[in-house]
Amino acid sequence: MPGGIELYGKTDGVEYTFEGVMGLAPDWEDEGLTPEQERWVSACMLARTNYFGKHVEISMRSPLKDAPVSLRTTPEQEEERVFSLYEGDFFGNIFLEPPVAGVCKGERTPEQELDSILDDRVCTELDTGTTFEDPPRTFCGFILTGDCNGKNAHVINGQVYREVISVYLKPIGKKGQSDKPLKTR
Repeated sequence: MPGGIELYGKTDGVEYTFEGVMGLAPDWEDEGLTPEQERWVSACMLARTNYFGKHVEISMRSPLKDAPVSLRTTPEQEEERVFSLYEGDFFGNIFLEPPVAGVCKGERTPEQELDSILDDRVCTELDTGTTFEDPPRTFCGFILTGDCNGKNAHVINGQVYREVISVYLKPIGKKGQSDKPLKTR
């Protein structure tokens, strides 16, 4: 939903408020989602997933010219300078049965790989406990399609996903050099 709109729901006696922000499916209040909107909303939900349940600031972007306005940035914006660590691309369709959740790992320098912010965001990291699964899965259970520069980075089961959200993080420093305690996976 776009900003300024709130939806309310109640489950098991608990009331929830959902505030619109991104506007990825602006007509959702009155109409069902189109397949394209399902994929944008799915990418957004996947991009916001945190294995540890922690709040971590992220910058969500799309390079597509026809992407929703909320996902567009320009090099002149402060956001691109501050959020400079490319975590990866998130895509899929969680409205399907079974749901599809995919991710590719963003290109990083060796120094960026050592940034401790990555300890709090592991949904682009291969879960080495599941290396025998086909396809490979991340700690969050997403299908890992490889590096985002790969030719099939946004393809799962032959389906090409255009509705991709790239996530960038705000670097905080090398492991062991910040005031923040390190997390183990």
